[in-house]
Amino acid sequence: MNQIPERFPTRTADRALAGMLGPVTGVIQLEMCFNHALDEKRLERAVYLITEKIPLLGCRFVPKKFRPYFERLEIKGFKLFKLTLDQDGFEVFKNERMDFFNGPQIETCLYQSSFEDRFLIKVSHLICDAAGVKDIVGELSNIYNRLKDEPDFKPEPILEDYRGFWQIFRQIPWYAIPGIIYNYASEIYGSKIPSQSHVVPMQKGSDNKIQFVTKHIDEVQFACINAYVKQRHATINDILTTAIIRALSKTGNLTSDKALRLGMAVDMRRYLPGKEARSIANFSSLELFNYGYGVEKDFESTLIRVAAKTNQRKSSWLGLSCFVSTYPMLWSLPFSILEVAGGKGWEIKAGSPNSFDWLTNMGVIQKEKVNFGGEPLSAWLLVPGCVLPMLFFGCSSYNGTLTFSWSIGLDERNKDVTHAFFDLVVSELESVID
Repeated sequence: MNQIPERFPTRTADRALAGMLGPVTGVIQLEMCFNHALDEKRLERAVYLITEKIPLLGCRFVPKKFRPYFERLEIKGFKLFKLTLDQDGFEVFKNERMDFFNGPQIETCLYQSSFEDRFLIKVSHLICDAAGVKDIVGELSNIYNRLKDEPDFKPEPILEDYRGFWQIFRQIPWYAIPGIIYNYASEIYGSKIPSQSHVVPMQKGSDNKIQFVTKHIDEVQFACINAYVKQRHATINDILTTAIIRALSKTGNLTSDKALRLGMAVDMRRYLPGKEARSIANFSSLELFNYGYGVEKDFESTLIRVAAKTNQRKSSWLGLSCFVSTYPMLWSLPFSILEVAGGKGWEIKAGSPNSFDWLTNMGVIQKEKVNFGGEPLSAWLLVPGCVLPMLFFGCSSYNGTLTFSWSIGLDERNKDVTHAFFDLVVSELESVID
């Protein structure tokens, strides 16, 4: 077996995300519900073995001023797997933060009841995005299933380092750079002018505690939505964005001087050969969707406008403008400055009149990646938590269903406001399948 190094270098995205910790939790979670009992002993062993298969999971983030690094831990000293028979305890675990600087980058919890097993996997955003989390869970399920027949199995560690963003940069022809920089300038302008955005009216929490909320669209509803999308030659992302923009316009007090804006995450694997990464990594970028003022009277007209805007961006290096324009600066800054700029930057943005809410489409969860002695009845991803007065939410799909997830502080008003907002989103989606 290959020797696992004691240290691993960090990448620019890792350091930038570590600098945001505080207002943002930096944890991505995948939750599954099974109608069969999981073997807790075998599952616990698989969780420890995944830190050998993917060594970064068994490391702590060392926040040095210049060039932080990942340092390998003596993993047996940490409790990576928790078993509970208490649903409240399971929810508490879900809402807890992770200590990336002193502990490993993965934690898990199995909740067993008389009618279902629920398994939750928490992964540090410092080492990968949602696509990487799905890959990690796929490796974990492979180990778990293999241990059934080979209880002494030990995986070969993946030591190849393909986490750098350069592999995406080199796919960009030189003549595209001016256009990408122009896109970035246009995006900055669109985020500032007009000076006010219309957002879901969230309140800042009194502490850093959060709770996660989900809303599900069942298989029948989602099949009808898919059929509608195909008939209009649009995408699922287009119809979701349309429903969100329309719901946003009906939330709170929209005035004529406020723009409807939405921040979005974009998976940069779209530019890699085969659209797949060779290592778990943070290959997500940010993109601003600026819809403008007001919405049309009917859903389809709004969809046409949304699709036209997204198709225009897709034709001009979608998602690359942010990284191409900011990557050199993020790469060169000491981590101590990234910590200040990251946390304070988010706080300043959240408090500004042109702040906007954020959507991340975390994609499809493939059945084979969540097969733990059988496929789960349901599965979904949970976005990183955020304590700022902005709504950070995401969606994922599994087995023909769709799940929205978001986090809020321990505040009943935010709970009521966000539930009402997502009821409106679902209502807009249902309007196209009546």
